[in-house]
Amino acid sequence: MSFFKRLIGVSDDHCGEVVTRASDHTWVSTSGEVINQVSDRVGLSSSGTVYTRTGVGNVVGSDGSLFTGFADPDEP
Repeated sequence: MSFFKRLIGVSDDHCGEVVTRASDHTWVSTSGEVINQVSDRVGLSSSGTVYTRTGVGNVVGSDGSLFTGFADPDEP
């Protein structure tokens, strides 16, 4: 899930929730969920939700959540 440095929830259940990269292969959400990268496009959370990068700027969770990514200004 080396998708983005930061994601923000835009779906109803996750609106305003922020997911931030904590290391190369780990993200942590403001709700305390830990997401580990399992492939280039897929992450698995501590609650069992599978997150998939679906396109430029979008990540969809198996729980119906939708997140939008923000580019890291320090990365090309």
